[in-house]
Amino acid sequence: MLVNLTSTAMKMNSPSFQAAQMSALWEEPDPVEAAATRFVQRIGIRSSLSGYHLLIRAIVLAIQEPLLLHSLTNDLYPAVAGYYGCTVRSVERNIRKAIELAYDGDPERIRTMFYYKVNKPYNSEVISMAIETIRFEMTTPSGAELAATS
Repeated sequence: MLVNLTSTAMKMNSPSFQAAQMSALWEEPDPVEAAATRFVQRIGIRSSLSGYHLLIRAIVLAIQEPLLLHSLTNDLYPAVAGYYGCTVRSVERNIRKAIELAYDGDPERIRTMFYYKVNKPYNSEVISMAIETIRFEMTTPSGAELAATS
């Protein structure tokens, strides 16, 4: 067993392994994921919550595969759960709790993101609004300028 650990440690110290790690740090971020992150931050969800990361992944997957939006419970949440290795129930609950905490902290911040009257929004409303906002930002030059200023 000691031989395996030693060889693993040697591989991790090799120049090629370290170069791969450094290049991974400098890769261009996915523009869809960056836009989803900006949206989630704009509505006030703290990055320390697991719902923050789950919501970003749900938004990215829904943009990449629009058919996942037909059923959040049967399609989108299982895809997110599979990515993170957790249960479908925990995905739904953690996203819901993250939205609730953001709303309870500053309800007006979330209300201003929606163009219709909303109280505490459902998961599906936040995901749909995020997709609509991101698609607008990515397809119109003025949308990209708005995203950069907010």
